[in-house]
Amino acid sequence: MRRTTTRRTLIAAASAAALFDAATDARANESTPVAGSPDSILPDTPAGQQLAWVVSIINGEREIPDSTGIEANFAPSFLDILPASDLIATFQQLQAALAPLEVTEIVGLETPLMLNVVTSTRDGSQIVVSISVEDGDDHLIDGLLFSPYDEQGVEFPTFGSWREVSDALTSDSGSFGISVSHLNGEDLEPVNQVQEDVAFAIGSLFKLYVLAAVITTIEAGDLAWSDEIEVVEEYLSYPSGVTQSEPLGTMISVQVLASRMISISDNTATDLLLHHIGRDAVEQALGTLGNSVPELNRPFLSTREMFLLKLGDEDTRNAFGAANEADRRAQLDELSRASLPPISDVVAWTSPVAVDTIEWFATMRDIEHALLWLRDAWARPGLEPVKDIMMANLGVPFDRDIWSQVAFKGGSEPGVLAFAWLLERSDGEVFTFALAVNDSTTPLDQEAITLTAGGAVALLEA
Repeated sequence: MRRTTTRRTLIAAASAAALFDAATDARANESTPVAGSPDSILPDTPAGQQLAWVVSIINGEREIPDSTGIEANFAPSFLDILPASDLIATFQQLQAALAPLEVTEIVGLETPLMLNVVTSTRDGSQIVVSISVEDGDDHLIDGLLFSPYDEQGVEFPTFGSWREVSDALTSDSGSFGISVSHLNGEDLEPVNQVQEDVAFAIGSLFKLYVLAAVITTIEAGDLAWSDEIEVVEEYLSYPSGVTQSEPLGTMISVQVLASRMISISDNTATDLLLHHIGRDAVEQALGTLGNSVPELNRPFLSTREMFLLKLGDEDTRNAFGAANEADRRAQLDELSRASLPPISDVVAWTSPVAVDTIEWFATMRDIEHALLWLRDAWARPGLEPVKDIMMANLGVPFDRDIWSQVAFKGGSEPGVLAFAWLLERSDGEVFTFALAVNDSTTPLDQEAITLTAGGAVALLEA
């Protein structure tokens, strides 16, 4: 695995030589463009919006801001190290050296406040741009790093044993489950397991089950990759993703929606697929893939419903959490007529909400079985797109001399962080790696956990 970092760092000069450090987290002001436009792969999140603003300046699509504009978009902690006048000069150098700059790929586990992308420059070289923003009303940029793609920053932590990994994941308030296995024929041989049979909230890992339902519907002859689904208002959700920014009435193929759902964890793409094939099809996929706690996932929530419940009326949320399945379904019928909460509520959502009751759930062994099911699926005729879909986002950079194939899906919300990797080593050995960390009371240090996961994967390199 290539060593990298998500540490927040300041901007480099045009030569990408001078790097500086900063701290903290951010959001774009009202003049910032929406990143999730149909022709952009940047997510419509605070970090994505601010990165879109930065790229538009480098590409000359907007003027380099004056000191007032710089101060309106960059945090004081950033400007203490790189003053506005120096930053203006740096933008001029970046324009001259890099433009046009094209964002080609999202790498690493994105969060609303942090994003890492690969970009292509004028001369064809690749630059990794990492941005972090403050968790405040203006989401000021407090970290911006330009670095060569193959020379990225600080190493992941090095672990000598799986016990050290567990020690790094252990906290006073939260809990974690991990299951790492080696594929021997058709059997998974445990490599490291901690609470592997305990059900955890898994965030967007639930999209693996939606993908499986799409696959089974295709195999049944009731759907095709080329079929198109209309973007309709009743199924619009909030980011991550870009589909919510498509014009209403846009027709998008099943394959594109499925790719967005997995590669950039597109919530609206997910909901369009879920409602098109039917909630019951996804609930059936839980059994097909061997989810051991299907009762915790019925009725199977859309992302829009999750936002409505988590950020809506507390009495409604509590009633849903305590209700039986039939009553929950009735509540979702009523909820279907509700409007999404204001985006400001989503931006302000930084603490865990109903992590134990309103979520999607699986054990880490369940996730491993889901990964193997998808691996078997992409080998069947007509399902070849599944492999590309699952391998579009690696989660963290990998050394291709060691790992020949990497499939990944991540998931996060306040109090929830989860990872799922299917890894094939260059010698042909195959591993599954599933990890979830939950804390129902305290926000997680997502950066530290992500680095720990990356360091842990390195234990499988030999």
